[in-house]
Amino acid sequence: MEPIYELEKMWPVRLDSSPASFATARAKLKVTLDSLSIKVEESCHFGILVDDLRLAEGKLRKRVENSIQELYRATVKLFSVELARFNFKGELIEFLSPFSSGFFEECLRKYGEGLHHIGFITSDLDYAVIKLTNNNFTVVSGEKVKGPRGYVIFLTNDRIRPVHIELCQPL
Repeated sequence: MEPIYELEKMWPVRLDSSPASFATARAKLKVTLDSLSIKVEESCHFGILVDDLRLAEGKLRKRVENSIQELYRATVKLFSVELARFNFKGELIEFLSPFSSGFFEECLRKYGEGLHHIGFITSDLDYAVIKLTNNNFTVVSGEKVKGPRGYVIFLTNDRIRPVHIELCQPL
């Protein structure tokens, strides 16, 4: 059984309106990036959009008997979200809960709770964005933004929506 199967039971994954698994979504996005000669490390995390951070974490802890290790919580004002990042069976998971209008709130309203993005680390964010936008991807989060650990940007297209690619370039 895939280690994150429990997450899929609670927060379904859809790619282009079809059911999928976290592993399928990650593999499909990695193939897309590879086909465009975008060098990325394996995915760095899964981002799950939720209505309420504490309820989502409690729901998961109850179901998996507390086998998650919280790494940190943060308020990301730039994206208007509360974030909790934790390790779950070797995978980095982010729960994101919007606290005001913006990109994440719009996605939650339109698609509901579920897998929002898969984050990949790249050493050349500008090159990756050019390659993706030249191949029918749209930047949906505005310009790249500098966070505490590096630069990030979110992209998607009709084939993977409502899932997004988060590209991260460390400082």
